[in-house]
Parts: sequence; structure tokens; C-alpha cells
Amino acid sequence: MGTQGFTQKMFGNGEEAVRLFNAAVDQTTLSMSPQIIGVNQTTAVVTTQHNRIAALKRHFCVKKHDATRLHYDFRLEWNGVLLSWALPTGPSYCIEDRREAIEMEDHDPANIAFEGVIPEGRYGAGVVMLWEVGYWEPLPEYQDVELWMRYGYLKFRLIGNKLQGIWILRRCPNRYAKGGQPIWYLIKESDSFARTKSEPDILKDMPNGVLSRRTLAEIEHYWFEGEDKDCLLYPRLFEF
Repeated sequence: MGTQGFTQKMFGNGEEAVRLFNAAVDQTTLSMSPQIIGVNQTTAVVTTQHNRIAALKRHFCVKKHDATRLHYDFRLEWNGVLLSWALPTGPSYCIEDRREAIEMEDHDPANIAFEGVIPEGRYGAGVVMLWEVGYWEPLPEYQDVELWMRYGYLKFRLIGNKLQGIWILRRCPNRYAKGGQPIWYLIKESDSFARTKSEPDILKDMPNGVLSRRTLAEIEHYWFEGEDKDCLLYPRLFEF
């Protein structure tokens, strides 16, 4: 199946698409602005971490999704699927914040690079932005991801353009969304990347698409009226 729209114009299809997409992720995760690198991090340290984690080829992504209401979809690639959570208010670098994360069904990694519009009447109808993409790894004591997911606690490192450092996903006991899905918290661990309440909010500081640099309005415009108007509903970047 061919990939169309923004992702196809950038990457094409098949194995070459995977190589080009990974190269784009490498470039964007290694071109972080100074405020994201952190005051105690050197470029050499960040580059070393990036190279080690990138070799594992585990992507993570965050989609900014203007559906019934604006929210963020946080996804970790693991064992052939994207483990997925919906964040009503998005991620935060402030360690005091406990951002609600509603557990969702696993997603297909083939759609990790999708950016466009899902039409009315379809699941998730609305405008979707690839807000962040990068690599991740569970911390050494959390390598058995399935076990820790059952326990409801996972600690991991992100290497992205906007999201960096150590994060925690913690399931809330006896808390469920209206649809019955378990509710977790996404929490920033205290490290050199963490921010205080007085520092800029990453969602406002870097609001646009991580690869396209587009706003939600621009994504919608190009989908219907511009170069992306003939896109498939779910363009596939990867071929398995």
C-alpha cells in the first residue's frame, strides 16, 4: 500500500522510507534547542545517549489531536505495537504535574508518522499533528515492560526533539475513564531536563509539528486545499 500526503512526499514507501524516516528522526532529535538539552547536559552526553537508544529502533511519538476536544496521544513502540495513552492536557516538564493519561487500545506502528485529517464518521475524526517523535528505552530495572505494565508502573527515558529525560507512567488504583479505560499519570522525573512552574510550558513553547513545522490549521488547510488533498485516510509509512 502506498503512502501519500506529507509523509510520502518526505519519505516514500518500503525499506527506503524507514531509513529516511529514521534519518529525519535522528536529525530532529540531535538538533534540540539549548533549553531542551538542559543546563547540566552537554551535547556529547546527549549524542551518546541518542546513539545508544536509536540503535534499539524503538520509536515514541506524541500526536496533537483536535478531535471531539483537543488532546495529545502518547505512544511507545514495543513488541510490534504502539502502547497508547490519551492525555487530555498533554505532557509537562514540571515534576509537580501529574498529567492524566487514559489507556487506549494498541496502535499499528505503521501509522506512527501520520499527520493529516481523519474524516467525520471515522474513529478519531479530526486533525492530527505529529507533535513529537523520537526514541525511547525503559530504564535498566524496567526492561521487562510487560511485567511493569501489569504492575502499573513504568520508568523510561525519552530522546526526542521536545521531550527528553526520564519519565514515569503510573496507573491510578481504581480510577477509570467514562469508557472504562484505566487512568494513568504521566510524570516527569526530577533531572536536568525538568522545569519549574515559572519556566515555559513546552506545549506553548513548541506548539507546531515536529517534522512539518505546521500548525493544526495549516495541516487542515493543506489536507483539503493544498498539496495533501489526495491523501489516504491512514497513510502507511512502514511496510511489514
